[in-house]
Amino acid sequence: MAEDLLFSNQLDDALKLYQEALAEDPKDVKAALRISLIYRQKQDFAKAREAADKAKEIDPKRLEVQYNDVNLLEAEGKVPDAIKTLKGNSGCHHQDLQRGGAGSRANLLQNLGDLERTVEQYPAAIDAFRQAADLDPDNAGRAEAEIIETYAKPRIMPRRNRKPTRGEEVPEDRIVSATRASVLSDMGKTDAAVAEARRLMDGKNDREVDLTLADIYEKAKNFNEMAKSLDAAESLSKTSEEKQTLAFRRGAMYERMKNYSAAEAEFRKVLDMNPDNDAALNYLGYMLADRNVKLEEARDLVSKAVAAGSQQRSLPG
Repeated sequence: MAEDLLFSNQLDDALKLYQEALAEDPKDVKAALRISLIYRQKQDFAKAREAADKAKEIDPKRLEVQYNDVNLLEAEGKVPDAIKTLKGNSGCHHQDLQRGGAGSRANLLQNLGDLERTVEQYPAAIDAFRQAADLDPDNAGRAEAEIIETYAKPRIMPRRNRKPTRGEEVPEDRIVSATRASVLSDMGKTDAAVAEARRLMDGKNDREVDLTLADIYEKAKNFNEMAKSLDAAESLSKTSEEKQTLAFRRGAMYERMKNYSAAEAEFRKVLDMNPDNDAALNYLGYMLADRNVKLEEARDLVSKAVAAGSQQRSLPG
């Protein structure tokens, strides 16, 4: 009866019944939580906190107790404290998986993403939503939508996409579509990601779309289609820098395919265009050294890259 009253918004009548239930059974954690919820909805945060503390006394490790605490902090306008609590309690650790299952933890991560986004911590929000999608594939669509919304709010460009130059406007619908393609690709939905990316073809920004398609196919390890996308992007490349980028991407692709002679040829194309391209120097040097060939040249290439200010990195295995 109390539940029915609560969900029909008859708060005072529901509160009375829950108080009676808690008086009858002081260990009734659900009643304590409902009392806290009702007082929170009535904006009486002092009494809501009192009931929340009572629930924590009864069962401090219960998922709903921790979740209620986070919601109360958020209602009080203490969003940073809510984030800290949500990150620090067992709701975000393995104990919760045993108590409430992956779905429950995914809900907590969704809530964490919402809170992070509220205080404009967008990368942290996106990370939380991604974790939620990994934990609960059945509700991954919801997490995907939240990620897209999060990217769109601050106009964050997806990974590997260039940032707009000063004074350049990037239409929000293009950001959302590009982000959706990236998210779908991360989820392994290659065909859907490709379809979403191809929607961006407009005759003006097709080179960027071709590079996005190359990224999608690379994640799927579909190197034949990746090569076609790189070829299409190369046909639209005009500057030396753009052509270097394509040769470098193709070299990295061949290296992943373990076609080392073709990879070496592509990196040397980059260096023919720009002998001081530190990324190509570094990549080629480490690729040679990793295979234990042309070691003197490999050392010279890496040394030159370091001298040019590049940061050394590990190659894919």
